[in-house]
Amino acid sequence: MVFILAAFLFGSYFLNLKVVTVFLALGVGYYFYLRRRGDYFPSIGIPHPPVTSHFLGNLHDLEKDGKNAEQLKKWSVEYGKTFGIMEGPQRVIVSSDLEFLHEVFIKQFPIFQSRKLHASFVLNQKTDPQLNLFLAEGNKWKRLRGLITSVLTVKQIKQIDPIIKQVSHELLDNIRAKAKNNRLNVLPTLLDASFAVIARSALGVHEKFGESKFLGQILQALNIKETSKNYAQAFFAGTYEFRVVTKYLQFLSFFTTLGPLIKMRKTVDRLITKREQESEEDKEKRQQDFIDFLRESQEEIEVSTEADLKLRAPKKLTRDEIISTAQMFLVAGGKEKK
Repeated sequence: MVFILAAFLFGSYFLNLKVVTVFLALGVGYYFYLRRRGDYFPSIGIPHPPVTSHFLGNLHDLEKDGKNAEQLKKWSVEYGKTFGIMEGPQRVIVSSDLEFLHEVFIKQFPIFQSRKLHASFVLNQKTDPQLNLFLAEGNKWKRLRGLITSVLTVKQIKQIDPIIKQVSHELLDNIRAKAKNNRLNVLPTLLDASFAVIARSALGVHEKFGESKFLGQILQALNIKETSKNYAQAFFAGTYEFRVVTKYLQFLSFFTTLGPLIKMRKTVDRLITKREQESEEDKEKRQQDFIDFLRESQEEIEVSTEADLKLRAPKKLTRDEIISTAQMFLVAGGKEKK
């Protein structure tokens, strides 16, 4: 009995030693990988500020005190019109060179059509089913752009004219109520009006002028604070190239700036479910909006005549894409407000 117990303890000791050795080797290997990752721009001869964190790259310096733009200007003076920075593992080229920008945005537009996301956003921009036009890239972006452009015709945009007129009346009433001594900072009120038009025309959401819950959620999501001060956000940013694995930990996104957007998506989902359950009679009684147009596009719109898109991509918006597109309209309005 004593012999068996001794053998068990001896075996457990060596097993634990092996486990510790494996994890130690992995840790050392990952450390040297991070160091090599941060040496990318020196290896190709592009100027760059010093990488202050092997894990987060230049994110800490870039986002410090929320002065991202000021920091980029400072680096531009020091390193020239075109330089590189590391946002976690993301290699980002920053440029104010007009010829370079013309090459990217005009001549090479088919290659550079997607938007750069914050490193903490765990999304596959080519295949994620919840992508919208702002987030997608490649054929996914081309398909969504073709569908949405086909939906937003002049005829359909004119159908929301009553919404614009109603918001205009509310805007004037709001200005009259707030104006004191004939003086008023009208900019916040104008931005409230623009968001009201977008929210009502996109989803038929009639919130009280200037008191939108949607807008609060969007502004909270757009207020991306220092990544280094949010553990979940820092984890996703530093492990961006491993999102094939980290996507299974997306529930942690609730604790990042994506949390408010996740809440808003659930609200949009409920609104669209309500649309799906309404009768034709109820639909005819209310104001038509962009969600109606997008839902109709599920059956009517051809994306493109290009053979590769026609064969491989659905020629209608999926339910997830309709929700994401509606959310995109709201975020765009909130971005203007911010």
